[in-house]
Amino acid sequence: MNLPNNPDTYTETMVFFYALDHIDLAVKFKPAYFSDQRLQRLFEILKPYILQYRETPSKEITMLLIEKSGYKTDLTSNIIDALWNIKAQMRGFTDEWLNDCTKSYAEWNSFVAGVTRLYSYLLTTQAEVTVDTAHAYIEKAKQLFLDSTTFNLGNESLGHDFFSAPEHTVSVIDMVSTGYKFMDDCMLGSGALSKKQLICLLGGPKTGKSMWMANVCANTVREGKKCAYISLEMSVELVNKRFAANMLSIPINQYAKYATDQNLMAQKLHELRCSTLNMGELIIEEFPTSSLTPIQLETWLLNVEQAKTAETGKPWKFDIVYVDYVNIMASGRPGGNSADSYTKIKQICEDLRGIAVKNEWCIFSATQTNRGGMESSDLNLTNVSESTGLIMTVDALFGIISTSLMKAEGVYYLKALALRNSNKTGDKKKFVMSGDYMRITEDTTEDVIPEGFGIPEKYASYDENAKQGGYAKRFTGGGGGQRPQQPALQQNSNEPRLSPPPQAPSLGVTEPKIQGFDLFNM
Repeated sequence: MNLPNNPDTYTETMVFFYALDHIDLAVKFKPAYFSDQRLQRLFEILKPYILQYRETPSKEITMLLIEKSGYKTDLTSNIIDALWNIKAQMRGFTDEWLNDCTKSYAEWNSFVAGVTRLYSYLLTTQAEVTVDTAHAYIEKAKQLFLDSTTFNLGNESLGHDFFSAPEHTVSVIDMVSTGYKFMDDCMLGSGALSKKQLICLLGGPKTGKSMWMANVCANTVREGKKCAYISLEMSVELVNKRFAANMLSIPINQYAKYATDQNLMAQKLHELRCSTLNMGELIIEEFPTSSLTPIQLETWLLNVEQAKTAETGKPWKFDIVYVDYVNIMASGRPGGNSADSYTKIKQICEDLRGIAVKNEWCIFSATQTNRGGMESSDLNLTNVSESTGLIMTVDALFGIISTSLMKAEGVYYLKALALRNSNKTGDKKKFVMSGDYMRITEDTTEDVIPEGFGIPEKYASYDENAKQGGYAKRFTGGGGGQRPQQPALQQNSNEPRLSPPPQAPSLGVTEPKIQGFDLFNM
């Protein structure tokens, strides 16, 4: 057959034709995957034709393409006849076997290509590695290897045809509720929680960022989604304790009783599973503070997906990944961790959103306020601690407002600070916290406070308002959607300080009082 005396040549030729006959494989296959150099050259010649006309060329067209390419002396008509004879024999094999064979062949050869690329990278950079740059070069090498060895069949996009009506169909299946109407309404323009998004919470130290993420995570698990909760500051044991209180309705101070009684805990978990027909999955993991890069996170998540797929015997994929939190991650870019905090946070957020888009995950995280946002009764974009790069990257940013009095009463206000596709920026809503069950619920007795109006004045101290050069805008009652009685008074530094305006009378709106629970010092 004028083919190399190689026991794998026959199989390799069938893989060659199977890849050519399937456009999704032809796109992903590379000439270097083939050990036979003539198959390499022939694939390189035929691939553009297949991508353009979406069909495998005949033997006659192949000869014309070879002649046009200038490889006629190497790829003779005898070689082509021998190859097409093997193609004719493929009818004796099942499509399932050919597909599995082609996938295994591609995966192995992409792995070998990744090893070769990694080795070349190490040889060219070894002299440049120092104590300060070693970590960055290692992360770059890991990314090169991961990119070179990833081969997934059937996921390659060939673009989306604007003039095709189905392309304009909006899928509601992938839109996941946060469990909070206010958040869902704010993100309605971007599909609530959906794949390829980066959602972030902004809050000061000990304001409950982890608590908020755990509550949204618990809600989405109840919605049937596969979720990962990654903690960079709390142990798995503490995270489990909070989720158990929330989802199993175990009072936080009784968790030890259930945790030490496996039968009792198994019963509670079974009851939770039976409470809904579509309970999701929750995988929790902890990593040391400032050690996890977006690349390492992606690798870990993909490894879990692969293991779960093998365990269940069917495709298993995360829907939402909760990362607690951005500021205590590590940058995976060269010099990223020694750069200024603006650059570091910007890089981390860009890479997080990158892996969200690449793997079709929704990533939900949090970030720290600057000093001006601590103990404030209002938050704005100037309170983002390190980086406007974060603001430009996220699809939605919500601020957690929590003053000392609010903490004592178990009250939060959540403010929409930046929304990619919504006009509800600036709106605020009241939430209440049940400390016994680590559970945050939306207060339905108070309306949404629209942009330009402050939270009820009782939650903001006079000192804070005076420091900001004025007074909080006033309400005629407790309802958040009501208009202020008078505009905020602006203080000019050359004018005498004004006395606080008289207290507006209450209309008797009763706000729920929650027994205080010091979750902020656990």
